[in-house]
Amino acid sequence: YDDTATRDAAGSFGTTQRLDGSLEAVVERPRLATTGERPVRAAPGTPVQIFTLTLTNTGSTPVDAVPWSFPVAVGGGEPVVPVFDDSLGVPMETFPTIAPGESASLDVAFSAAHDTELAVRVFATTTPDHYVEFTD
Repeated sequence: YDDTATRDAAGSFGTTQRLDGSLEAVVERPRLATTGERPVRAAPGTPVQIFTLTLTNTGSTPVDAVPWSFPVAVGGGEPVVPVFDDSLGVPMETFPTIAPGESASLDVAFSAAHDTELAVRVFATTTPDHYVEFTD
């Protein structure tokens, strides 16, 4: 995460935003949860916000979507710690290659109180100084 990165576009949770020439993204509103017995990067019982990120390949060739697998959440201008928890359906995983016309979804969780307003920034590692932001 680099706070000098450029925001290329912004939209509300649940709306579609273009990431590049062939990928569109949607980040759904957060689901509130509490970590289970064996979370990674958080203690058991930590409040988290879970977001579903869906990418759609609108192009004519397959897209290796791994670079878009690592969104960043920001609360109060500071990055929020990502959390992985199999019991919440948020394992450590990445996007697959997405065929033309197909979509793939990934749940991502961040350690944040349930009343914290978060913005989710979707970066590509191919251009890590640019992002698309989703907020309420």
